[in-house]
Amino acid sequence: MALRGLSQDLGFFIESEKGRQQLAIKRTVGEAILNRGYCVHLDMVTPALHPEQGPNWEWVYDNRADL
Repeated sequence: MALRGLSQDLGFFIESEKGRQQLAIKRTVGEAILNRGYCVHLDMVTPALHPEQGPNWEWVYDNRADL
């Protein structure tokens, strides 16, 4: 925990793939809360930005107008 905190404080966490993913999620959620009043909006979590969500998320994202 101490090393993670130090890495975040110094900005080194963005050197790793996981760190970049966490930063993207943090920014996405933070912007959604400020702009829309809730943490995650369907349009803000694109499959390209979050490939770990898998093919089901791609289907939901592609068919969001029909949902």
